[in-house]
Amino acid sequence: MIGGLTARVWRAAANAARQTRRDTDDDAPSTHDGPYGAWTDHVIPDDRSQWQRPVARCFDYWQGLCRPGRLPGRPDIWPGDMLAFLPQVWLLDVVQAPLRFRYRLIGTAEVRVLGRDLTGRWLDEIHNETWDDPLVADRLRFIAETGQPTWARTPVLWGPERSHQIIENCLLPLARDGATVDMILACSALCGADGKPVRF
Repeated sequence: MIGGLTARVWRAAANAARQTRRDTDDDAPSTHDGPYGAWTDHVIPDDRSQWQRPVARCFDYWQGLCRPGRLPGRPDIWPGDMLAFLPQVWLLDVVQAPLRFRYRLIGTAEVRVLGRDLTGRWLDEIHNETWDDPLVADRLRFIAETGQPTWARTPVLWGPERSHQIIENCLLPLARDGATVDMILACSALCGADGKPVRF
C-alpha cells in the first residue's frame, strides 16, 4: 500500500474520472456533486485509440458479451478467450448488504503490481489507507449500483511504492442474472511516467 497519498495524486484521479463526464458546459457539477461523486455521469469514451492494448482488448471482449438490456455474467467468460490480456485481469466479488468487494482472482501481472497475491481478501481491509476516499469507494459503488463500466488512468494507488508510475484500468460489471451486479471484471496496465507499458 502506498502510504501518505498526496492531494496531487487524488486530483489526478478526479481528473481521470471527470474527463468522461457527460456535462461539458460551465454549469457542470463539481467533482463531488451527484450520488457517486466524481464518477457520477461517467461514460466510456468513444475514442479508445489511446488506451493501453490489454485494457482495450478486455473492454472489447466484455462489450461483445453484453446483450441489449443485459450484462454478461461470470459463466459467460472463458479464460481461453482472454489469453492476450489474462495476466492483467482481476475479478472482484460484489457482496451486498453491506456493500463490500473481495478479490476473487488476480492475474500474474497484477500480483506483481500489488506486490503479493491478495486472492480472497476484502478490499476495505487490505487497502484501508485509501478506502475511505470517495474516489475509490464511489467508483466501485457506481459500478455495483448502476451496472456501468468505468475507465481511468491515474497514479498507482495500491501496491509497493510506484509514485513514478501510472495505472490504466477498466472495471466492468458482471451479473449472473443479467441485472444485479455480483462481480467486477477488471484489467490493468502499469505504465511509466512516459505512458509506455512497464514490462515485468
